[in-house]
Amino acid sequence: MLLREDTVPLIDLLNRAEKMMIIVSAEDLLQMRDIRNQIAHQYLPEAVPKLASEIVVMTTLLQKNVEQTESFLSQ
Repeated sequence: MLLREDTVPLIDLLNRAEKMMIIVSAEDLLQMRDIRNQIAHQYLPEAVPKLASEIVVMTTLLQKNVEQTESFLSQ
């Protein structure tokens, strides 16, 4: 480590947040990150429709996670 800072893998942070009921699902958020990475690195136009349908599905899950976080913060 350049600055001797401890880093915690995202999966560990998300799992901890799920256990603390800050988010609904660590797995959903990791899947969203994977989709974002696919979009950022996608160079084939024919793959875009498949990604778009996945985004629509994940939008509902993201909203549930946001609502859970808001609920946790309002306690």
